[in-house]
Amino acid sequence: MVAESHAHDEYDVLPFVSYPSPERSPERLWWAGLKCGVALPPPGEARILEVGCSTGDHLLALAEAYPSLVCLGIDPAHSQIEAANAQARDAMVGNVRFVAGKVQELSRLEGQFDYIICHGVYSWVSSEEKREILKAITERLSEGGSIYLSHNSLPGWSVRSNVCHLLKLSDDPTQSPESRIEKARALLRLSEERLVDAHRPYGMQLKEEIARNLTRSDAFFLHELLSPYTHAQYLNEVIAEAADVGLTYLGDAHPQRTHVFNSEIGEVDTPLPEEVSSFNSCSQYFDILHPTSFRGSVFLKSRNASASMPSTVVNLDALQNVFLSSPLVCSDDDVKNLTSFHMVPFYGPSEQVVELKAPALKTLLYRLSNVWPGSERFEFLLDGVEVSDEERAVLARELLKLESRNLLEAQCDRPPIANVLPEKPLVLPFRRLRARQGWTVTMRLELFKTDTLDRSLIPMLDGTKPLDRCVEEISQEIMGGNMHVQVDGEQVGPSDSVLKDRISEAIQQKFDNYLEQGLLFDDSSSNENRQRDRNRSTWLSKARSYLPGKK
Repeated sequence: MVAESHAHDEYDVLPFVSYPSPERSPERLWWAGLKCGVALPPPGEARILEVGCSTGDHLLALAEAYPSLVCLGIDPAHSQIEAANAQARDAMVGNVRFVAGKVQELSRLEGQFDYIICHGVYSWVSSEEKREILKAITERLSEGGSIYLSHNSLPGWSVRSNVCHLLKLSDDPTQSPESRIEKARALLRLSEERLVDAHRPYGMQLKEEIARNLTRSDAFFLHELLSPYTHAQYLNEVIAEAADVGLTYLGDAHPQRTHVFNSEIGEVDTPLPEEVSSFNSCSQYFDILHPTSFRGSVFLKSRNASASMPSTVVNLDALQNVFLSSPLVCSDDDVKNLTSFHMVPFYGPSEQVVELKAPALKTLLYRLSNVWPGSERFEFLLDGVEVSDEERAVLARELLKLESRNLLEAQCDRPPIANVLPEKPLVLPFRRLRARQGWTVTMRLELFKTDTLDRSLIPMLDGTKPLDRCVEEISQEIMGGNMHVQVDGEQVGPSDSVLKDRISEAIQQKFDNYLEQGLLFDDSSSNENRQRDRNRSTWLSKARSYLPGKK
């Protein structure tokens, strides 16, 4: 256990930054359950525990967006816990706290938790600690609650395994972390030059992995590539270990890694052999065909596990009270093309294109594009659209196809994201503080990198300043020589004769980007929410005049 204690000390010496992530949100875990026909606790008012919380960024981003949550983070690195509590105080986030301690000490905590996040821990400790972790977090999980467990996964991790083994050939754990990391980087660069089969499949994979790791942080080298405990397992091995403590596998928190569902909605009609037809064996089967090196597996705690075994059949009835959102943008405003079976392209992030014919699906996505980056209830999106039982089954299948490509998201509650630019934009306090440090996080828990202008502008957005006030303050900073920014790739300085106009244009572009990315908080009061609902009803009445279905 001395070596393990030393490993914990290394996290104090060289912290590993754990960025927020949407796949670790309780909404994602709730949806993973719903897809399997399992009702998990409402995520907006849950008790949440994060094991291995690092500096608390994920829980802080989550807690300040949803004040009804009760959040607790635990980590063995005292310096990181101190940093997490300092951030909570600075951002005045009162529904989260952080404690220093090992997972084995969870028994001293009060109460149980509806959702437990165990990220960056399971594949980075000894076999003995793994068993203790699973037992401890299962005991702290409420009946019917869910666990997010991240882990390295075979066979996708096999190439990185070779890189780890290569570096450990010459690693000396008794040396300082700085020396070990420097030596490891030098060995990787040398190995990159010595690859013999660089143009064959294995050589190409290894070359790509070496190049990728050379861009990694020092903390990644120390805690991932050089750690004596870093390992990977096949998915069915992790599922079996979890089953031993009473956990049922529900799938992966990331839709593109849940190949069981993706196979159900795919184009191949040939059934799988009976030997791999169960949910768990089918999950492992597809993980070999479509390997990934990292997984965020979701598990359910239930006394009656046999009654909670997942199903891969998702019908529209399960979506009746679900909020949907989609970044897809309709390329065609022609009403005739929306209401007919004419092919209409929808464009998404990273140049993704989805071509659709079904009027009901086109109508639903067209309506979603009007509320992005916000969400809308599924039944509202189909209100006024006549859909037969056969069409409903097809629609469910098509929605899952989009979800499997990360082009559609389902939530239990409407996320508090502004979908129109407020007169006085508001970014929540923790997000404003983080923006000064090179990154912040959107209301969807997605990472948002900040440039020079962002680092000055976002901290201003406390809900009290209109756009013209922001322009004035930024202009004064530039005129005083305290800030140097670029607009359209050109440096803007005090001598710029049209400084204010250019800054105003740049800030407007920033606001548009903040709105599109979901960074702005929707602070509408209950009265304003009711007014917004009335506005949606008015919009729906207009929409019914040209969209398919009853008028």
